Amino acid sequence: MVTDIESHRRVGIHHVSPPRYRLTVTLEPTPEGGTLVSWNQEFENPDVGRRMERIVVPANEELLERLSAEVARLG
Repeated sequence: MVTDIESHRRVGIHHVSPPRYRLTVTLEPTPEGGTLVSWNQEFENPDVGRRMERIVVPANEELLERLSAEVARLG
C-alpha cells in the first residue's frame, strides 16, 4: 500500500503481507543532471529483516540495475 508520495522526491510503501516492512524510495538530482535513487527497507520485525537480508539485498540491487538499464534505454 502506498503511504505517501512527494512528487519527484519520495515514495513510501507499506508492505502489508508478511514479511511486513516499510519501503521508502527517495530521488535526488545530481549535479551532472542525473538522479540518485536511495532505497530504505525497514522490516517491522528486525529479526525477520536480518534473516531476509541475504535474499533482499541482491534482489533490490537487481531491481535497481534493471531500472537503471531501462532509464538509459529510454533516455
